Amino acid sequence: MASAAGFGSLKSTEPCPCLSGMSYETCCEPLHRGEQLANTAEQLMRSRYSAFAFVQRILKYADMM
Repeated sequence: MASAAGFGSLKSTEPCPCLSGMSYETCCEPLHRGEQLANTAEQLMRSRYSAFAFVQRILKYADMM
C-alpha cells in the first residue's frame, strides 16, 4: 500500500480532523501513511473525511499566499 504524501503537515499531537477526540497520531495518521488498514467502515470514513479536511486546509492556505 502506498503512503500518502503531504499528510505530515499536521502536528501529530493535534486533535484529529475526523472529530474522534483522539490525537491525529493515534487516529487517522497510520491509515494515511499506509501503516494500518481501517478495521471498521466508520474508521475508514473518518480517515477519508480527515484526508478531505487536510486538502481543504492546504487549499485555504495556498489561496492566502
